[in-house]
Amino acid sequence: MDENDFPARRWLPEHHEWLTRQLADGPGLLCLDWDETCAAGDIGEALIRSLDENGEVWASYTSKLESGDVLEAFVDAAAVLSGMDVVEAAAHCRTCVDEAIRVGDVAVRPEIQDLIRAAEACSWEVWVVSASVQPVVAAFASLYGLASNRVIGMNLAQEQGRYLAYLEGPNSYRQGKVDAIEQFIGRQPDLAIGDAMTDLEMLSFSKKALVIGPSSSELRRIAHSMGWPIQPVFESI
Repeated sequence: MDENDFPARRWLPEHHEWLTRQLADGPGLLCLDWDETCAAGDIGEALIRSLDENGEVWASYTSKLESGDVLEAFVDAAAVLSGMDVVEAAAHCRTCVDEAIRVGDVAVRPEIQDLIRAAEACSWEVWVVSASVQPVVAAFASLYGLASNRVIGMNLAQEQGRYLAYLEGPNSYRQGKVDAIEQFIGRQPDLAIGDAMTDLEMLSFSKKALVIGPSSSELRRIAHSMGWPIQPVFESI
């Protein structure tokens, strides 16, 4: 693999070299968190704002985050699609991604686009495992060349083609990310990448891990103790 296959861009040289070796040693399974890992910003939060006309959902969501009810907040965030049919929701999610990029609420990270392309060129299987609702992450991930069926997120139950306000299957938060990987992929990742403590279980479950950021001093401490490479955040271009 040469520089044209996987450009160095803003990767630290030692981390670019390390990733290049991992990919060359494949094929393998790469599992990626989405928000603040693959992309700048939080597309799940952008989706709430796009549908929450009176601000009640946003107020409840932020209140639950502040009180430590994080899983409940994420499930509520996913449930903003409840009542919409699957086709309508997919169209809205696509529009939401485009608008969130336009106004700067989220941004593509070219370094991760490059990594995904390089991994797939080396016959790696690439999956996203996110705590945001699946359709909006899938809409964003399509800009990175990933198919919807390679995106795991909060999965709302359906009835007669419409989303309901509760989840079906494992949640994709913390240990739920590992549970979802085991259920939907069925094997241990060879490499996982994340940015937050909410990714810790997935990072620990993987054979090797890399941390973007990270978003907390606790994850930085753990990454140092585990010997996981720590890549500084790619600031939005």
